[in-house]
Amino acid sequence: MSEAPLVVYYDASCPVCRAEMETLAAARPDALQLIDISGGISVRFSDRESTTPELMASLHVLDGKILHIGVPAFSAVYRRVGFDALANTLGRFERPLTWAYRLIAPRRWLLSAVGIHHVLEWWLSRKLKRMKQCSTGGCAR
Repeated sequence: MSEAPLVVYYDASCPVCRAEMETLAAARPDALQLIDISGGISVRFSDRESTTPELMASLHVLDGKILHIGVPAFSAVYRRVGFDALANTLGRFERPLTWAYRLIAPRRWLLSAVGIHHVLEWWLSRKLKRMKQCSTGGCAR
């Protein structure tokens, strides 16, 4: 029995956000259900309603009934697609990464302006290709 996909509320109008989430979802379409929030959306989670400004401020991921926001949301996504080591690292450094994310997220357009989304897409594609090769016995450590 496979797990239900994580529901990922992301900003598809942001090149960095789009490159990261869509590259991961393309590699594991069964693992992630992407919801673009850039056009305006209101979502009712179990205990509250989240509107577009709140959703645009941080990545939101719904795992069944568990809502992850910010760095824990990235950890959940990376763990689900098979990047356990990266997810564990994010978890170990959650506090400083949350601080950094609060500074970076509102300025993510600056990262896009310098082409970080291209680097991120290239890096993720390489990691995903390597992970696939290793899962079929095609890699050596």
